[in-house]
Amino acid sequence: MKNNLIAFLYLLILALPVQARPIISDLDFSKGKWALIGIPLHNYRNLPVQSEMQTFISKDKRFFEELKQKWDFDMTFEDKCDYHYALKFYRDGELVKTLKLNLLCGYINSDGLAFEFDPSEFKTFKYNAERVDWSRISFGDHDNLKKAIS
Repeated sequence: MKNNLIAFLYLLILALPVQARPIISDLDFSKGKWALIGIPLHNYRNLPVQSEMQTFISKDKRFFEELKQKWDFDMTFEDKCDYHYALKFYRDGELVKTLKLNLLCGYINSDGLAFEFDPSEFKTFKYNAERVDWSRISFGDHDNLKKAIS
């Protein structure tokens, strides 16, 4: 019995890398207001695209549906590199899903599992997202701050 269980687990582990998984198939973009925010992460090796794109946002549901159809990735056990981007999906202002992306080693992480990702696919974000320009706002008076956030 013990040997059968070990053999089954071994076969299951061998089968995992070849199984593809659509990593955002659980997101229903037809309901609510959606936004995808890409946040560059500090990495041991920053890439030029991070300087070029920095933080970006997309609210294009058509683009999200495209990603949903295309993002059917093979699982990998390669999760040894740091990440270049966190991709955060929001619905009606609430965080629904976070993916972490490594553009050098070529994988995307979802819920603790890593999947093969072709870094050249990242260029689609350049055409379907807008760069976020941050502003520094300060308030010398707490009453003004309260008015600004209420």
